[in-house]
Amino acid sequence: MKLNYLFYVTFLAIFCSQSFNVTNAQVTAKPLFNTPVPVSPQSASLIKSIEFPVDHARGLANISIPLYTIKVNDLEVPIVLKYHSSGIKVFDQSGWVGSGWSLIAEPTITRAINGRPDENHFLYNENLGSNEKEYLDGLVNNIYDELPDQFYYNLVDKSGSFLYSRKPNISGYNIKTLPFQPIKITSPGVSLNQLTNFKIVDDNGRQYFFGGNKLERTSLLQTTAWKGTKIVSANLLDTIYFDYHPKYDEFTVSPQSHKITVEDNSSSNYNEMTGSVQSCLYINTMLKPTDEQLAKPLISKYVNGQIKKYLYDNNLQQLYLYETVDDASYPEVYTTEVLYAKEIKFRGGKVIFEIAGRTQNYDIKENLRCLSRIIVYNDNNSIIKEIKFNYQEILSTGTLPFSPGSYYETRLQLANVQISGSGDPDPLKYEFSYNFTNLPNRFSYDMDEWGYYNGPKNNQSLIPVSTISTSITGGSNFDLQLGDADRSSDEHYMQAGILTEIKYPTGGTTTFTYEANKAYNSQTNTSKVVGGLRINKIADYNPVSGLTKQKYFTYGINEIGAGYLRHWTGNLIYNPYVIQQDKLTRLNLITNCVAVPGQPGYGVHWVSDYVSEITARYRTIMSQPVTSLFYNGEVVAYPEVTEYIGNPGNNIGKTVYSFQFSGMGSGGGYETPYFINGTTLPYDNKTEWAYGHVNEKNDFLNGSTYSKVAANTTNYQALYDTDKIWSRSAFKMRFAMGLEGGIPSLVNQQLFQTQVNEYETGYLQLLSDTTKTYLSSNSPIIQVNNYQYNNLHITSPTTISTITSEGKLQTKKISYPHEMVAMGHTEPYQEMVNQNMISLPIKTEEFVDTDFLASSLTNYSRFWPTNASLITPKSIKTKFRSEAEETKIEFLSYDKFGNILSYMPVDGIKTCYIWSYKNKHPIAEIKNIDYATIASVLGGDLAVNNFSLSTPTSDSQVNNFLAPLRASPLLKNAFITSYTYDPLIGMTSTTDAKGMTTYYEYDSFQRLKAIRDQNGDIVKSYCYNYAGQVTDCSGYSGGGGNGTQITYLNLTTPYYPGGPYAADITGLVVRNAGGAVLHSFDHAQLMAGVSVPYGTYNIEVTIAGSGWDPNTDLGWDSWYIFNSGGANGAMRTSASSYSITGFAFDTPTTTLNIDKYIF
Repeated sequence: MKLNYLFYVTFLAIFCSQSFNVTNAQVTAKPLFNTPVPVSPQSASLIKSIEFPVDHARGLANISIPLYTIKVNDLEVPIVLKYHSSGIKVFDQSGWVGSGWSLIAEPTITRAINGRPDENHFLYNENLGSNEKEYLDGLVNNIYDELPDQFYYNLVDKSGSFLYSRKPNISGYNIKTLPFQPIKITSPGVSLNQLTNFKIVDDNGRQYFFGGNKLERTSLLQTTAWKGTKIVSANLLDTIYFDYHPKYDEFTVSPQSHKITVEDNSSSNYNEMTGSVQSCLYINTMLKPTDEQLAKPLISKYVNGQIKKYLYDNNLQQLYLYETVDDASYPEVYTTEVLYAKEIKFRGGKVIFEIAGRTQNYDIKENLRCLSRIIVYNDNNSIIKEIKFNYQEILSTGTLPFSPGSYYETRLQLANVQISGSGDPDPLKYEFSYNFTNLPNRFSYDMDEWGYYNGPKNNQSLIPVSTISTSITGGSNFDLQLGDADRSSDEHYMQAGILTEIKYPTGGTTTFTYEANKAYNSQTNTSKVVGGLRINKIADYNPVSGLTKQKYFTYGINEIGAGYLRHWTGNLIYNPYVIQQDKLTRLNLITNCVAVPGQPGYGVHWVSDYVSEITARYRTIMSQPVTSLFYNGEVVAYPEVTEYIGNPGNNIGKTVYSFQFSGMGSGGGYETPYFINGTTLPYDNKTEWAYGHVNEKNDFLNGSTYSKVAANTTNYQALYDTDKIWSRSAFKMRFAMGLEGGIPSLVNQQLFQTQVNEYETGYLQLLSDTTKTYLSSNSPIIQVNNYQYNNLHITSPTTISTITSEGKLQTKKISYPHEMVAMGHTEPYQEMVNQNMISLPIKTEEFVDTDFLASSLTNYSRFWPTNASLITPKSIKTKFRSEAEETKIEFLSYDKFGNILSYMPVDGIKTCYIWSYKNKHPIAEIKNIDYATIASVLGGDLAVNNFSLSTPTSDSQVNNFLAPLRASPLLKNAFITSYTYDPLIGMTSTTDAKGMTTYYEYDSFQRLKAIRDQNGDIVKSYCYNYAGQVTDCSGYSGGGGNGTQITYLNLTTPYYPGGPYAADITGLVVRNAGGAVLHSFDHAQLMAGVSVPYGTYNIEVTIAGSGWDPNTDLGWDSWYIFNSGGANGAMRTSASSYSITGFAFDTPTTTLNIDKYIF
């Protein structure tokens, strides 16, 4: 959660004005706030392997590649490419960036429809909760609706879901988040059959708007997504706008609804009816079922648009087909409107998304698109960054029981992403490799129960093989095997098309190794392979030295390899594929039809007939489960995961994670133990948010045995909202077919079961965490933190108590806007509450044991002259022990965007700022003068405001505008520092109070290339080297065009990276004879390979790791580098760096080595 409101003031939930060392009773001063003065540009870090975090409880590698981040004051929109590593399902569509990938750029609300769309019925159902038979019948048949849809929101820094909450006999509704988050959601565009708009206000007061005409609908006119249209800052002055390409229809495969029904245990009663006068031509004539048909099970199979009915032969050995009819309910392919991002506009620039048609010759119905380019422009419409996406089409394999069309025969894979700056011919490239096993056609039936490919099974339906017990009426029971689909999971085919490698612009690679999920059944003490993949190993490789880092993962308690499954589908008692009902049928059986004497009209006859009322057990075996088999989108949850640094047989240590999964069900599952009354149909009370958190983490170092070096345990409490979300499910236990209209004897026998489902929302409160550090065999150092929550409007603690290893109690109390209002400070805190700016800490107080130590108060205010609605800090006050409270900083003025114009610290020296580049960057900091004087020297407030809103196209424009400040006698005692920028790239110069200017130059990738002094001489240069793509720094060092390529090797034997005996060369600095830095390379650059122009230099090598120390180890570090004269280097015993004067780079290649000997 981002807690800072203004970008120049960082107010943390800890005491922000001073840092207290309680043990030594000392106070160390820290800055009270971060000034808007930009720090000097630093060397852009070399693009290198991304550290992929792992969702251990679900076995997922969180693979993401940041592409660009839009920043405007306190608004940020990251554009990120993400990959989901659980596997590609057969029905999955490729999307616009390839299978498995998604592009996160715009805020979005999506919906899973339960029954009918909320706006069509649930929100306007006046009979909610009724038990009238006709109403319940309509509820079962989806005419009425009592199930709220589930909506999913994705904001810039948070995501979750929400539902509409209604209750019977109570008018109106409200919206509840699941889990609870302190955000406000309204739907101003809701009315009967219409739900067009949403507005979300986050807990920092930022406003998100969705919908309008930016909706995605299906061909059934059901809205499934509301796209974000704008984000408005809390001060209402900055807006980021989102626009989209025109809608187009994308064809979607509907999950098949194959099923088998079994009617058995039949009984029949026959009653002769009184004759009637009517036409035989219009009578629904039906034949009396034979005794054989009534006695034997009747099996009906619904697949591919047909219903095939089967009976057993007389010997009960074989089923035979006796009737085939068409099934109009066969699911068709349907269309969904798709909106892809086209443009994001913001103060200072825009981002454009270009799309293109896919390359294959598809069926004319398919209209597939893919993202081709992302282009970042500044205000002058100059290209800052360009990102190209390149793809490959993969042909599907296998055969189908029917032909759905060629538009399902290929899948799109993202081959590479190329990133370039303005005018650079050599882009940086991310390349992707995938498992070479091809996936089948998207309409294939070859899939496991969870939808993952399970090999060329040639399944003719999706109905899994099942065995149920049946009987002949009046006879004995026997087992009946039904279904023909092999829905078992296959670890090999499940990996079809999965991402296996990312190659980075540096030449380095990360590889991903997967294995199938496994689930454990504690009743049978067995485990089995189930759907979906989990990460097994992540390995990083350097193009020079090879393998540099490896993580290996094992799963389950004590590494048994298996976790918890949502539902064990083989258990027929709670089988989510099987539904059981009673079926009642009334048939008219015509026995006689004769002419009626004396009656006028043709075809009028006297009819003699019987009525047959048949009762049967009716079971349905579905191709898709009636309840979800997934937990938070994943198949298996693992209560314990072990991460090795290395592999289980060769590693330097491991970390063991334990997770909380409450509500464990039978069989080792964690299925929700809720069932519709009188049925075996489970329902979900949506408490997944209460599961899966880490409750213990233990770190071990591997020596001859594993020794624990650190442990962390957490204690959470699920805080449930007592106002539950009401919904109701209905199920018809007994249903009537045939001529049931007006026949009370049948209608009254229809039996309904209803179940009120109360969804429980809330959130997890961290009550305590305990950290233990083991430094030796002695007792561990223990620290305990306890958390209290007295403000239920937010999820942050209001009191944090820490028991240190010395036994002292440190307590911190935090007050937020709600607390300020409760204490009587309504202005402007009530308005902050109204605008939902509720997560900003206002006041902190610290205690040691029961003694007051210090406090910090940030007073907010509004009604500023430049913007009456602006809510910003007015002052920062501190208090220490018994001393009087003191105003440390007073903020005097802001511009209309909330940028600080002037403030005065406790020393009384005013500091002022002038802004420009559309008020985004400070161009001057002036000390020891008031703002009014500065404005008058620059031509008055209007002139300053106009220049602030402008976008200077050159440094000279800025310098000329500011020149009067340095020349005016009114500012002779002021200290002036000025800055210029290349918008969206970085600072281009800074001129200090003495008039000395430092210049910054960037390459086409917006990386710092060189720093020059006021004379234009190079002070420092930066080289970015890649395997096979070397950037020559000779232009900045004065050397020739040829150079020496340096390779770095670590020869430590043994080598313990990060351990107590570690040693690494962390830096190489190349200086000229005068000591000026010409080149500086960090560890990552050395690992990738660097180059230095031929010449003679002074070089300095920096080393990390312990030197020779007889108290800790026996050995030493040495390093050396070769030139034409041989090895040059030094042995290290204590110093962290060594220099060589006059070293000649005079060979095409050289090796920089480090060796740490331990014996």
